[in-house]
Amino acid sequence: MKTKNASSTKSWYDFRFHAQRMRYQPNTLSYGFIMLSIILSLVAMFTLINYDSFLPDLGAQRVASDLRIGLEILVAIVSLLVSFLAAEKVKCYDPVWSFGVVYALAILQFWRMASLPAYVCFEKGWVPYDLANRGYFLFQIAGVLMVVAGLIASAKVIIIRKYGKETVR
Repeated sequence: MKTKNASSTKSWYDFRFHAQRMRYQPNTLSYGFIMLSIILSLVAMFTLINYDSFLPDLGAQRVASDLRIGLEILVAIVSLLVSFLAAEKVKCYDPVWSFGVVYALAILQFWRMASLPAYVCFEKGWVPYDLANRGYFLFQIAGVLMVVAGLIASAKVIIIRKYGKETVR
């Protein structure tokens, strides 16, 4: 009769050890991705709303202040504040912020990716196509980083819930 070796029943990775280690280490990877997303979103916003061609008065091309630009700035301020709060909550393995809010912020980034460059470039003609394209790609990268941060945070919350620490909710 063969007896099973104790090492053959173990999985290839010890999630219990990983969960115990996460008790004392914050989720800095998701935090870093969200902070990088905030920076890219901020750069994209300022790239698109602060354009000036610096030509003489006859050929000057600027982004004018109107209601839509004001609403975009308001959405940017609120999303930056909520994104920073999400980064802090994800760092502490909060399940509500890891499973829901981060993905909602990613959807907002993708909406801004489609909305703002199209408005300032195609509808109004205030910025050249290459500048709108740069803002489009910066918003796209910010949204992808937010999704990746949400996936990492969700996986870590699942590991903690299953193998270790009690979570906030």
